[in-house]
Amino acid sequence: NFLDGSDGHLTILIILQNLTLLLVQLFSGFTSLYIYNIILIIFLLIFFWFNRFPARLYMGDCGSLFLGYHLAVVPLLGTWNGGAGAFHIIPFLIMSTYFIWDTTRVFILRIQAGQNPFRPDQRHFHFMLDAKLKSPVETVKRILVLHAYFVCCGLGVAFFPQLIVI
Repeated sequence: NFLDGSDGHLTILIILQNLTLLLVQLFSGFTSLYIYNIILIIFLLIFFWFNRFPARLYMGDCGSLFLGYHLAVVPLLGTWNGGAGAFHIIPFLIMSTYFIWDTTRVFILRIQAGQNPFRPDQRHFHFMLDAKLKSPVETVKRILVLHAYFVCCGLGVAFFPQLIVI
């Protein structure tokens, strides 16, 4: 909900994250929710058509909270699966770096300023980038590239777990 501040911004990031989640699910053998992810991706692609700049349709709190819940819970279901088809949570934390980083950064800034961390403001990365670039489309493109980088890193760890060095 905190990251849905620009036309098409959250929608395209969730589409990318869900495509990656679907890929990991299929290759790990955890296929019990893949139909759900396919349906969600199709709906998000249709929604993106109307939500891209200039947006004619907005997601709202219910949509963004549902998608955040989905991104938090579905990887946990695969992690707790246990035997065949289980996958690790670490790749999904890496894939979600942008979401975690921006939300945590803004929460810390708001608390340091003595403000309620749940009140909206213009401190999110997409607002700062949009102020600098003066183009919502270019802002979404650059954040998509940043998010795609983290998704690729997470995919690398998902398919090559020996890359995790603790």
